[in-house]
Amino acid sequence: MVNVESIDELIGRLREISIKSNNIQSRYRDLLQDIEHLRSQIKEIRGEIDYRINEILRVKNRIKVMKEERRRIINELRRLREEKKRIIDEIRRCNKLIREKPKLPQPLEILRGKLEELELKYETSSLGKRKERKLVNEINRLSLLIKSYESYIQALSRKERLVVELDKCKESLKKNYQRVKDLEEAIKKEANKIDEIKSGALELQRKHRQLLNLYREKKEELKRIVNQIKRVREEKREILGLIGLDSKLDLNTIIKILETHNEVIRKAMEKLLRKEKLTFEEFSILVRYRLISNRES
Repeated sequence: MVNVESIDELIGRLREISIKSNNIQSRYRDLLQDIEHLRSQIKEIRGEIDYRINEILRVKNRIKVMKEERRRIINELRRLREEKKRIIDEIRRCNKLIREKPKLPQPLEILRGKLEELELKYETSSLGKRKERKLVNEINRLSLLIKSYESYIQALSRKERLVVELDKCKESLKKNYQRVKDLEEAIKKEANKIDEIKSGALELQRKHRQLLNLYREKKEELKRIVNQIKRVREEKREILGLIGLDSKLDLNTIIKILETHNEVIRKAMEKLLRKEKLTFEEFSILVRYRLISNRES
């Protein structure tokens, strides 16, 4: 049997359930907002991390290209140094020939003409062995002198060309050394940039882990809240089952109904004590709460 005091107790319990339900529902909504916000933050940070990873890959590719260029230039520098050494060696040989410049007793063209005369004489004249030997020696002497002087002239001309080549080679070396230096500085800057990006990415990953942990904690709390909501609903159904009310009704509506019923019960009980006739509503409510039976009608 449900008496008036138990109805008051039911109203008190329902009020507690209402407060608890409101608090749980409020926390449930807050958790959903927190989880959605965390999900958005995690997605955003994941995007930033991915961007930094891709940026590191782009920087590494730039470094790779610069290193390949540096390797190519270093090979070119090696070739230019060898070329420079070859030119210098040739210049030295030219200098040696220039230093060994023969002294001509007469202008070169006169000596060439004299040599031609002697060669013609040798070919056309009939000489004795002594004179022939003397003529051959003179031809050889003049030929060697002319060739030596011609080598001197060639060395002068060759040296001029080699000096121009050497200047060009030195200029190319200078430019390539500077290019290697510039590449080294650029590679160093890009490497520093990678360190900076990695540092930022590590900080983002740390924050990402923290947010993930918080996200998991919120999800676990949400599970607990859902279970609490289920228990509150079950408790509500049990209470309403005692008095035959629909559990789908709002708690505030149920409480108002019970308060109305409680007031009707109080007045009806007072009537019974005075042996007064009950209204149909009063009688129905007393029967609902099993305060009287149908037979007492």
